This record gives sequence, structure tokens and C-alpha cells, in this order.
Amino acid sequence: MGNLNISPEVVRGLSTGVVSAIISGLAVHLVEKVKYSRLKRDNKRLVQEGEEVKSDYSKQLEELKRDHQLDLQKRKYRYESKTRSYSNFFAKIDEMNTEINIKSGEKMQMYIAEYTKNLMRSVTEKEQQKATVNYQKRTQSLMMDASAGLVKLRHETSEIRLHASDAVVKYLDLLESGYSKLVDEGNHLLAEMPQLMESKSEEVLQLLQAPLLQQANVVEYIKGELIKQMRLELQEI
Repeated sequence: MGNLNISPEVVRGLSTGVVSAIISGLAVHLVEKVKYSRLKRDNKRLVQEGEEVKSDYSKQLEELKRDHQLDLQKRKYRYESKTRSYSNFFAKIDEMNTEINIKSGEKMQMYIAEYTKNLMRSVTEKEQQKATVNYQKRTQSLMMDASAGLVKLRHETSEIRLHASDAVVKYLDLLESGYSKLVDEGNHLLAEMPQLMESKSEEVLQLLQAPLLQQANVVEYIKGELIKQMRLELQEI
């Protein structure tokens, strides 16, 4: 075999290429190592951020649950509170109506029967006047009871107004006004009763009773509309 002669320039070139390759390899390794380290660091940061997001989301979810539960409890309390107050209100209205219609009605029948008996027994005009005055004194207590019932009604409606809607307040105003007119019509009929008894006119009695009965129907209609509005308000809670 012959001797392989390699010139110094080739050797230097090969050496330079090897060194360059090594340097390039190291550079690439370092770059990759830096990239890997950075990627690892970024991944760690992303994991931490992900955990923080999950934690924040869990906290927000729990807060939403608590707020929702609290809102449900508040709505339940408002519903039960309003239902109770509305039921108590109409229970007291019915109690007042019963007291006026039954108790006052019984007293009214008794006073009229007494007045009729005294009127039939009276001979002179003075005796007739005495019977009329005695009747008027008796019926004054009925008028006072009716006025006291109206004051009680206003007190009851004032409590309802504290947490009622504008629509309910409007019907409460109409109800108060309706009862006020009903009391006025009742008092007017009581005041006119002596003249009716003396005239013994069934037609006149019916004419005087008509406004009272009409106003009673108006009050019942207002009560019905008020109940409808209260139910609607409860459904919207």
C-alpha cells in the first residue's frame, strides 16, 4: 500500500470543521436546553395559572351558590311575609264586616222594632218626638261603631302599604274610599229611618236603600280586584 499523504491545509481544514461542528452542536444543545427550561418554566406557570383559575372559579361558583341561596331565602321570606300580612288583612276585614253586618244589623232591628212600638203607642206629637229622639240616640252608637270600623280599616291598610306595590296601594285607596262612602250611606239611611217609618212607604224605603246596596256591591268589587292584584304580586316574587 502506498502512503497516504494529507496536506497540512487539509488537516487544518478538517480540524476546523470538527471544532465548528462541536461548537455548533454545543450551541444547538444549549439553545434546546434553554428552550426546554423555558418551556418547563412556562408549563409550570401555566399549571399554576390554571390552578388559580380553577380556584377562582370554584370560589365564584360557591359565592354564586350562596348568593342564589340567599336570594331564594329572601324571596321565600318576602312571599311568606306578604302572604301572611295579606291573609291577616282580609281576615280583619271579614271580622269588621261581620261585626258591622251582624251585630249592627241585630241592633238596628231591635232599635227599629222599639221605635215602631213606641211610635204606635204614642198619642201626642210630643210622645212621637220623644220616640224619635230616643231612636236617634240609640242609632248614634251604630254610627260611632261604623266610624270606628273605618278608622280600624285605615290602620290595617297603612300597615299593608309599607311593602305593597303601587297597584295594590291604588286598590287600598279605592277600598278605603269605598268603605267611607258605604258608612256615609248607612248613616244617611239610619237618619232617614224615622221619616220612613212615619210615611210607611215601601217605595221610598227601597229608594233610600238603593245607594247603600249599590255601594256595598262596589266595595265587594274593589275587594275582588285587590285580591287579584295581591295574587299577581305574590306570583312575581
